[in-house]
Amino acid sequence: MDQVIIFDKSLQVRLEEYKKVFYGSDPLPYSKIKNDWSYYLELVMDPNGWQAVWKIPRVKCEKLQIPFPSMVLVYVIQVYFPNLTAKVQILSVPVDVHIHDKHFVPLDQLWATKIQDKTIGLNMNMTADALDMYRFFYIYLVMPWDEDEDSADWKTEHLTTRLRFYYDLRNGKIPPAVCEHVFSLLNEARRISSKREALINKCENWDSDTELEDSQFDEIAELNVRLIEIQNEISLLENELFRKVILKRQQVSGTIELNDKPGIVMICNEDTTENYINLLQLVQELYKNQPIKIRPNLMARLDSSIEKDTILLAPGTHTIKFEGALLKSIFINGLGSPHQVQIASMAENVMLDCLGHLIEMENITFNCQTTQCAILVRTGKVKLTNCKLIGNTSSSTHNGILVLKGAALELISCELVGFFTAVIGNSGAEIIMSNCTLKEAFYGVKVHDDCKLTIRSSVICDCKEYGILVETERKLYQENCSGSFDILKSVPNMRLESLQGEKNQKGDAIVETFQIEAMKDLFEFPDFGTIMDESVESDFQQDEINSTVIENRI
Repeated sequence: MDQVIIFDKSLQVRLEEYKKVFYGSDPLPYSKIKNDWSYYLELVMDPNGWQAVWKIPRVKCEKLQIPFPSMVLVYVIQVYFPNLTAKVQILSVPVDVHIHDKHFVPLDQLWATKIQDKTIGLNMNMTADALDMYRFFYIYLVMPWDEDEDSADWKTEHLTTRLRFYYDLRNGKIPPAVCEHVFSLLNEARRISSKREALINKCENWDSDTELEDSQFDEIAELNVRLIEIQNEISLLENELFRKVILKRQQVSGTIELNDKPGIVMICNEDTTENYINLLQLVQELYKNQPIKIRPNLMARLDSSIEKDTILLAPGTHTIKFEGALLKSIFINGLGSPHQVQIASMAENVMLDCLGHLIEMENITFNCQTTQCAILVRTGKVKLTNCKLIGNTSSSTHNGILVLKGAALELISCELVGFFTAVIGNSGAEIIMSNCTLKEAFYGVKVHDDCKLTIRSSVICDCKEYGILVETERKLYQENCSGSFDILKSVPNMRLESLQGEKNQKGDAIVETFQIEAMKDLFEFPDFGTIMDESVESDFQQDEINSTVIENRI
């Protein structure tokens, strides 16, 4: 997001900033924090007339039935400081985004652009700085349980402690495995809080004559218990003294693990004696005279895996209850054909979050129908061979594999079916596919500028939109161009060999030129007059502050 104003501040700078927001020595309960923010932002921000990028959160994308992630250029008509929202006019959207012209948007979802209309007197540095302070505060310093707790003096109890905790996580003072565990807990807590709120609202809206099922009360109680468990664990880690004790204990146990050599671990479900014997005979053929450990649970083994471990999955379904973070190089091999070995996920956000140097998986079916993203390749390389990923196209935010900048993905003889977008490559990512089939998606592949894409001897078919979507800021054509895969010959870093497209409803490929570029003269925008006309009818939609696992990463 080169077009927006961003900040990189030290702990001390942020602490001094928040002292200006929450000035005075009186106790500050959590319930009063919003009022202080409203007052401060009204003093320092421009109330209207500026342009921003709206990063639409996942929940809103799903409600609007548009792809996630989506970013659009907006003009701020008016900021409403009491409820910390802004009325905005859409100026520019990608080709695959179709939304109403005007919306109410939470301020933390707006990123002020560097370029503004010079004819409008604005103090954008102060406005952008205030937005940064506000956004950082609610993403990284506020916890899902704060509203329930509503301590008598939130500022004294939590402000400095949580700021230090954030910077310790970011600056490497806490081991990567613990950082990943913290991220996972916080993301789970946010989802639990949202789910609990939805259930409570549902119960409150029911007629008094309608009997509520005991299962709903039980579910709310279970969510409360889990939220308290997470709160207790995070509270211990926030406290610097307690954290040192916990990390010291983990270092002691970690010393034993560091001396361990990579091994072979077989994950088995409950089965018959005959099947166990057949399975062991197969393993004997593959790994003669090598020591093998047998474990009953895949999730537990992923959490405790050693660098270059080999994990063998017995036929059957292996369930991942929460997000699986793969921090180390690892090889996971299904013992059988993909339809015999299945990994199913109960996670709502990401099934497997990959950060290891090289993660290889073979002969596995990934059932990803309940997760928003099947595999996130954050760093390193992920290689899938003879695997199948099954998604659910009912959601516009349901993606298969997302490859971030600097990461790489290789797919060999794989099948991806039923995602909104099967494979997404961010700028600076690398994707290689050989002998693969992508089908029944809205988009088979979506790539951004400077993503290296190589596809050989593969098929992309039955897509409801396009087989390949290229989103670029370069002027490759005079306008958006769609057609066969031949139009992609002019796209840099793209190599397609023996790629077939079949029954893709709008075409095999589209090159979309989209620039989130603020306007230097808003009066060049043809609908600017209607922006200023408050009598124009439009569809306004209120939305809660809602962010995602990807956005919340430190």
